Amino acid sequence: MSPGQAARRRAPRTRAEQRAERRRAIIDAALRIIASRGLPEVTHRTVAREAGVPLAATTYYFASKNEILSEALESLAAVEVERLEALTATVAAATPSRAELAGALGEALIPEPADAERIWLAQFEIYVEAARNPALRPAVLRWREAFVELAASALRAIGAPDPERRAPIAVAAINGILLDRLRGVGTDPERTMAEHLDDLFVLLLAE
Repeated sequence: MSPGQAARRRAPRTRAEQRAERRRAIIDAALRIIASRGLPEVTHRTVAREAGVPLAATTYYFASKNEILSEALESLAAVEVERLEALTATVAAATPSRAELAGALGEALIPEPADAERIWLAQFEIYVEAARNPALRPAVLRWREAFVELAASALRAIGAPDPERRAPIAVAAINGILLDRLRGVGTDPERTMAEHLDDLFVLLLAE
């Protein structure tokens, strides 16, 4: 049987699969809008236009803007928690030098400019919104907990004193560095994320 014949014989997508695909398109569209234009721009109309679906589709699957935001955040947080947990396991199994660890984490946190914009701009937008909207806080907390665990694992790997106590401080500092880099102020644009992390690790290694 040729590949073309095999493809024609595949079962058509079920209605449930079609619905899941459309919901996924709507959520992805909301995340792109958050990253590029900010949370205030997320409406049923703008999301439908971005997703390339009828306006009726967004109101059918999501009763309110808040539902779209909640599911978008849950989706983004789930992906990032999985990525951070995998990175934590990698760090825990290795014995990197301080510079090696800073380089690996810098590359992992900002792998590509486009990814950094999508992930970090969306995260910071949602962090602010979660301060006003309690429904968004559980996913934000799970994301932060995974980040803190990664920081604690990194600090243990380089022999920092009291890594569990210093990990939340490290996360706060890293978020600040990332935010400054994204808005283009406060940090030297010529310095890499790895260099900033190496400086931070030096401070956190102090007794």
